[in-house]
Amino acid sequence: MLDNLTVCQIYRFAKFFHPGNRSFSTSRIFLKKQEEKPLLKYIGKHHTRAKRIYVWGNTRTGALGVPTFLYPKDGKRQLLAQFKPYNLHWPIRAGFDVTHIAAGCGFTILAGSMKDKSLALYGFGLNTDSQLGFHSSNGKVLDYLLSQEAIELPDDLVQSPVEFVSIGCGRAHTVVATKKAIFTFGNNALGQCGRDIVEGEVYKGSRIVHKIDMTDVVKVVCGYDHTLILTSDGKVWSCGLGTDGQTGLGHYKTSGKITRVEGEIVDVHIKDIACRCDTVLAVSAEGDVFGWGNSEYGQLDMITNDPQVNSPRHLPISSACGKVKVVAASGTSCALLNEKGEVYVWGYGILGMGPKVQESTEPQLLPMPLFGLTAFSKDIQVTGIYSGISCLAALTNTKSLYTWGHNPHGCLGLGHKQDQFFPFLVSTGSEVNDVACGADHMVANCRAFI
Repeated sequence: MLDNLTVCQIYRFAKFFHPGNRSFSTSRIFLKKQEEKPLLKYIGKHHTRAKRIYVWGNTRTGALGVPTFLYPKDGKRQLLAQFKPYNLHWPIRAGFDVTHIAAGCGFTILAGSMKDKSLALYGFGLNTDSQLGFHSSNGKVLDYLLSQEAIELPDDLVQSPVEFVSIGCGRAHTVVATKKAIFTFGNNALGQCGRDIVEGEVYKGSRIVHKIDMTDVVKVVCGYDHTLILTSDGKVWSCGLGTDGQTGLGHYKTSGKITRVEGEIVDVHIKDIACRCDTVLAVSAEGDVFGWGNSEYGQLDMITNDPQVNSPRHLPISSACGKVKVVAASGTSCALLNEKGEVYVWGYGILGMGPKVQESTEPQLLPMPLFGLTAFSKDIQVTGIYSGISCLAALTNTKSLYTWGHNPHGCLGLGHKQDQFFPFLVSTGSEVNDVACGADHMVANCRAFI
């Protein structure tokens, strides 16, 4: 009855029925509704919603790209942790259109194009192993980049009309994929850059950018010290550290050679792969899930009691969870997203089911109301899931971001540093399109609401 009432009508209505009014029980009031007014949007014809890059979490390594956090002006104290999303204004001011983001252990990579359509790669944060490329100042190699610095790209990449496809960041190495080739740089002590291991090689101040001639790359993923590559034909390739079986090559050795992963996915078309540490998940075009690598926290207990699995194995979970679309794997926990937009979790740690549920060897459904489903918002679905070292994140079809898990240095972006036991909404004030989770910080690629 109170829909579309004017302020004055509501005031008279409340005053009339005030408990002090003796006629409350017998009197009636009839208020005329206002006619609905059209909604006017005063936005220019050629207006476009601005893109935004938000960062939060640990500031000590420079991974947020804001020098004033560590070297404040006007006598302010150092800010060692940013608990809420902070807007990086510089990409917009510089005419940098960010298309891909990635976060490693203490460093961040942004990739995209400039106004003249040339490719650009920027990085900031920890650079002790040249994971951000070669940078120097006054003749000294820089171990930290506190502000955004352009990463020098090979001439054949800059001059060729290609686009970035995917970016991955590990503990101390970076993998950049284009439609024509893959470029790696940083620490290669375990072969994670896909080239021969050189005994005693010094990575600080290295100018080496290794090119891998692979086309039709769909996605690159970095664990701590290994690399996974997914191509459009559904094949998975890997290199790097294999002590937990994370390369999936059927052994526990270290390899600097890009090799195809076979096992039980040899004749399967893989659509998505995920790994943040040493546990790997893959999902097929049919919606089946496969796993290999570290299982010390029960991630793969549904198929084995062994703490490591060195070859892809099928995980019998589709019958309970439905057809799977996307997977995610943190250091101790795993998650999947099915075609209904539902999230299932298992493993060990903060799974998102409260403080009393710390482990599960079988996937457990997270109730959809945790992601905003209500009687007034019945169409809520989760569209993407992401993993950090000890946390998980999810995006919904309303472009809302939810995070949960351990919260070192406020990496969940919730305004505090306490652990979060249920998915909780991150307030960015923008639509979130993509998220990258580092060891103790996050980066989000967003767009303004208007």
